[in-house]
Amino acid sequence: MKILYLAHVSTVLGANRSLLNLISGLNGEYECTVIVPHEGPIVNELSLLEVKHRVIPFKQSSVHMRGSWIAILLIPVRVCRIALVNLVALIRLVIYVKKNKIQVIHSNSGAITLGYFVAKFAGIPHIWHLREFQDLDYNIEHWLGKQFLYKLLKKSSYIIAISKSVAEHFYPAKCAVVYNGLYGELPFSIEVEKKLNFLFCGALIPTKGLADAIEAIYKLNSHEVYADLIIAGEFHDKDFETEINQLVDKYMIRSKVHFLGFTNDVSSHMQQSLALLMCSKNEGFGRVTVEAMINRCAVIGFDNAGTKELIKDKETGFLYSSVEELVNAMKLVIEQPEERKKIEEQAYSYARNEFSVRNYVSQVQEIYKFATNG
Repeated sequence: MKILYLAHVSTVLGANRSLLNLISGLNGEYECTVIVPHEGPIVNELSLLEVKHRVIPFKQSSVHMRGSWIAILLIPVRVCRIALVNLVALIRLVIYVKKNKIQVIHSNSGAITLGYFVAKFAGIPHIWHLREFQDLDYNIEHWLGKQFLYKLLKKSSYIIAISKSVAEHFYPAKCAVVYNGLYGELPFSIEVEKKLNFLFCGALIPTKGLADAIEAIYKLNSHEVYADLIIAGEFHDKDFETEINQLVDKYMIRSKVHFLGFTNDVSSHMQQSLALLMCSKNEGFGRVTVEAMINRCAVIGFDNAGTKELIKDKETGFLYSSVEELVNAMKLVIEQPEERKKIEEQAYSYARNEFSVRNYVSQVQEIYKFATNG
């Protein structure tokens, strides 16, 4: 089966890492090609996996619809540019699909509609992989509005959602919920000495809850329960970066908060930290939550959306609904190490069983067969 994937970005973060896991797990009966919008780290990863790929410039159809008045005034200009670039990409891709006898198009994000239109013009099935809420987690929406996107989703051959929460946010009647698969074979045990650190990991944008993590580490230390906050990730907005640094200075905890920037070695930080703080109030899935479980790092997560689906409170992690509850959970993992270790082991077993690449690939393969034969 020949499958053409559309990657909405050229980085190797959550969505594309899950795409690479999927392609790596597919067997020889699948011939995969990945289209990326521009050069970037994913091109190197695809080359290492010996996966066919092409760079064809295209734009996401979902844009930031809020911001400064200047940004709002410029939305029509941005939309015209999106339409023009995607029209050229549409023509190129339809030609490519027909020439190479592609059988299925798989869009790796709900933020792109290009794959849907290519599939329609080429007369082949389209699989839409919804990996984000868009409006709730990234403050974006389709430039023609949510209802337009819903109409396209309704007409798509098949829809995959990475969590029940994401499925319910869009079109639950047609969505198959397939949790991401992260790992193949895993080490049975990881023995690493824990430090008095809590870890925050991910994109440093307002919706991820970094401000709550900083307030929590301040309150924790104010209670004379001392620990540091390690922040792994990059800022995407200078104003937000300034806001966070001002918050750190306001609480006078500069020595307790450490910004690592982007790092490829998240696993070692997880293994050394007491807990991962998953403070996003609307996390679509929470890949780093599962990564923390696999690395025997307790997870303290906000009680909503994908995080609520992954964590059973006080069994595979801790759920909280306020900063005070977050602080109390942080105190617990420091003051009750045996309870923390028990939860780490339970979470490890749960993640090992539920989020293997084998399970992930098997479910997606069934969808491919259904879409092409149904």
